[in-house]
Amino acid sequence: GKVEGYRELLLAQDEEIERLREVNEQLFEENKEQKIEINNLNSTISNINKSNKKLEEQIEVASRLELLEIEIIGIFRNGSQKRNQFRNRSLEKLNINFTLGENDLAKIEVKDLYIILEKPSGEVIYDISNGSGSFTFEKREMFFTIKEEVLIDKSEKKLSVEYSINDEFNKGTYLVTLYTDEYKIGSGEFLIK
Repeated sequence: GKVEGYRELLLAQDEEIERLREVNEQLFEENKEQKIEINNLNSTISNINKSNKKLEEQIEVASRLELLEIEIIGIFRNGSQKRNQFRNRSLEKLNINFTLGENDLAKIEVKDLYIILEKPSGEVIYDISNGSGSFTFEKREMFFTIKEEVLIDKSEKKLSVEYSINDEFNKGTYLVTLYTDEYKIGSGEFLIK
């Protein structure tokens, strides 16, 4: 009787083991499917993050200030003015007039604009008494001629910056370039005859 009882117990155990083996296989398949699904979701999340980063970069580029026009006016000791081309004689000041375009994506903030005046030789006009200094642009130090703080409020801005001349300007074409810390806004030029 005991042997018969053990036989029935062993058969019941064999059936339980077989049932557990089937459950194990089913769980293994479900686990495999879950892992595949998790990998697919991780891949999708990675692609979404890449797309978001790309969109953020595009928005950052689109939010940059744009130089619409620039005009350099020479002001002479007698009060007369000439635009973009003038003689060096009795030149006292430069008025740098420029227009920044309207930009709905621009952040509302006060931004430093760096104006660099370059001689025909490529040398930056640098005069500490006029507020010249340096700033970091693309991990390198650059010298600027004038620095101007501007409130950026998404609307078009017409600005005028005055520069008092302490040195004589040689003949040639001078380059005027506007920068922020992050990017170049634009440039223009004027001619000393």
